[in-house]
Amino acid sequence: MFKYAVLILLLLPLLTLSVPAPSEEAKAFEKFKKDLDRHYATPEEEAKRFEIFKKNLEEIKRLNEEHKGLTTFAVNQFSDWTKEEFGKMNGALPNPEG
Repeated sequence: MFKYAVLILLLLPLLTLSVPAPSEEAKAFEKFKKDLDRHYATPEEEAKRFEIFKKNLEEIKRLNEEHKGLTTFAVNQFSDWTKEEFGKMNGALPNPEG
């Protein structure tokens, strides 16, 4: 019995090494959801919103680099929306080019 306990204790750290650490995007998305009390109806909807969030996060980083401190772009309540969803809220017409 003691042998098994020792074996388990020796193998336990290996199990934790195989679990990938959350990405920076995943951490940012979790913070976004917590800060804004966001809940999604299904895991599929959450996955879709996470993909949109990641694209918007890349756009935020690109814009901050492009404007180099002249203005600051950041995550906000619309960071899990597509450009089309945001445009509809503001009364924009659909893009005829798709």
